[in-house]
Amino acid sequence: EKPKILLLDSLDVLAYSRRMELQEWLQHIDKLKLIKGMTIVCTSRSFEAEHLYPMNQQEWSERIKIEPLPDEFINNVLKKIKYDYKSITSRFRKFLRIPLHLSLTANIIEKGGDPKDISTLHNLYTKLSELLSISTEDMNLFYYFAEKMIENKRISIGYSAVNIQLKEFIQKMESSGLQA
Repeated sequence: EKPKILLLDSLDVLAYSRRMELQEWLQHIDKLKLIKGMTIVCTSRSFEAEHLYPMNQQEWSERIKIEPLPDEFINNVLKKIKYDYKSITSRFRKFLRIPLHLSLTANIIEKGGDPKDISTLHNLYTKLSELLSISTEDMNLFYYFAEKMIENKRISIGYSAVNIQLKEFIQKMESSGLQA
């Protein structure tokens, strides 16, 4: 039999707002672990995995902690995109030790932006959105999703939470030849 691998990313997201859904997933994981040749890899931030119920009650065969990126790696990435890595502050360097932050920063630099004075993820996304050419319609769609997430007290939004307005908006985009 061929080995099977199931990757479940960001289980910690469920721990905050959708605990029942998280418990369901953990029950599925327990059943799937019994299948011969099955490997299940789940990702989560450390704090949530260690302290939030029911994740902290789950039995894991192995826990792997991924350390923040080392300075040498950050320097190599910035060198590769021809950015003066010596000019960044120690606070910003600490911020870049998170892979997502480094990736977004590299994207900003490659698009001609300067990431100086960025120290939060919000600032990073703001700077990136300034460099992207986002239409008013696209920005309205982002605002719509943000409002729905706030309204539903969620950090993500599922299809079922999206009403008919969005379907109409997407159909309009598709009929005009734009990709949804």
